[in-house]
Amino acid sequence: MKLNLRLIAVFFVACFALALASCGGSNGSSSQTGSAGATASMSSGVITAFGSVFVNGHEFDTTKAKVIDDDTGLTKRTDSLEVGMVVSVNSASGSSQAAPVASEIHVSPLVRGFVDVNDTTGGSIAVMGQTVQLTSGTAFSDHRACVTATTNPCTAISGQGGLVQTSGTTPGTFVEVHGYLFSTGNSAQIVATLVTTLDYKSGASKFKLEGQVTAVSASTLTIGSESIDLSNAKCRANGPIVPCSSAYSIGNVVAATGSAAPTSGTFSADKARLSRLLPQVAGATVEVEGKVSSVSGTTFVIRGIMVDGSGLTVPIPVVGDKVEVLGTVANDGTTIIATSIKYDVHAAATRIILAGPLTSVAPGTTAGTFVVTVLGQTSIVDATTHIADRTIYPAPTFNITNFESYLQGKTPFVVIRATVDTSGNLHATGFDIVLPPPNNMVGIIGPADADVVSPGDTVTVHGVPVIFNPGLTINKGNYILAKGAFTSAGAVDTTVSGGSLIVLPKVDNDRCFNGF
Repeated sequence: MKLNLRLIAVFFVACFALALASCGGSNGSSSQTGSAGATASMSSGVITAFGSVFVNGHEFDTTKAKVIDDDTGLTKRTDSLEVGMVVSVNSASGSSQAAPVASEIHVSPLVRGFVDVNDTTGGSIAVMGQTVQLTSGTAFSDHRACVTATTNPCTAISGQGGLVQTSGTTPGTFVEVHGYLFSTGNSAQIVATLVTTLDYKSGASKFKLEGQVTAVSASTLTIGSESIDLSNAKCRANGPIVPCSSAYSIGNVVAATGSAAPTSGTFSADKARLSRLLPQVAGATVEVEGKVSSVSGTTFVIRGIMVDGSGLTVPIPVVGDKVEVLGTVANDGTTIIATSIKYDVHAAATRIILAGPLTSVAPGTTAGTFVVTVLGQTSIVDATTHIADRTIYPAPTFNITNFESYLQGKTPFVVIRATVDTSGNLHATGFDIVLPPPNNMVGIIGPADADVVSPGDTVTVHGVPVIFNPGLTINKGNYILAKGAFTSAGAVDTTVSGGSLIVLPKVDNDRCFNGF
């Protein structure tokens, strides 16, 4: 019997990302430089929790904040926000690091349209000509009417396995994707943080595409593999309506919307605008979270934004690093001069995935932190951990503020994504409650602790013994994907019925995957 699809997706997508992330070289540090005391006028990143709104580790008071849809300019309700949305928060007058207050929260999904390709093996989907990479941290929400209907209800889509791709003239699932723009030179244009499933209503549903322009010809733009026809569109650049034929250039980030789905790779837009990436005020302090998509010398790109890292005293990040940058807007209004950088997820960091029953939760040594135990291994959970209960819809309030009380008396099956610090401690970047797999299977992903020479039958991954059938030669650093039964001795036994062990070669600078 096999693990459920959700767990398989978590394992394989996570492993793909882990192997890929170690390409490119770096020192593996999780460091920060510069002053973190400055108060940003704008903080852009993913919503990780509610109470008010948590973005980039700050809890913003949203009592008087306006939620603005950048595509329409309309004001929305704060309860329309969801964990996983990438937003830009403008700080109110009087806001401080100790007590952040939001005046405006800008929302702008990157694509809205049909799922044309659903690649469950590669962990990606294609929407509006954009390749969207899904990760173990991608949240799913289902807003279709049938989910809550009293007659003929449907099951909420909670993962990639529930999405349907376009087949002939039958369109795939209609989705809205929030996330980070990635480099146009890579195989993925978007790294998804939230995929929302919607009902499609002909003539009423709006299609949307936002990304970096790679080609311009008269009134046609190219973003990803999609051609955007602007011949009948209203185009804006920093406010006023301008001729579409001269409105945009290669490298611009443009958002285009329309009422009809693309045909033959061409999207006929009704409206287009330069995307609002930064305040157009030189000297403004901003904070931006995202994945690094390209690096040139001391300059790197996050979500289409150029960052000047020449003033940093730590190594420049590499492609794939997830970072938070604090800095000031340069005189050109489009570049951030970085004063501080924090590595949320370093591409070269050692990663571990644990999947099994939660056996204990205890307060950490620092306020607002907790120590959890899964498969006999302890991990630290704090305000930077992405926390979610994937077994309940609608998603309940579950974050660091109610973490211990929410888990009181429960022993759920969880998937922990963690990085290993220099002392060997696990720091959870993700904590997901998921449905338990059949036959009480558990799983672990990570590098082998030491060489195992045939006919050895046990390998350890972060101290967890993994039992396998003899005959494999495993080298230290090989990535191990193991699922099996958890023994009384604290080992994962992959030799049981339904168990499996996959060994991936050690990935280094000479043997990088050709990934995003």
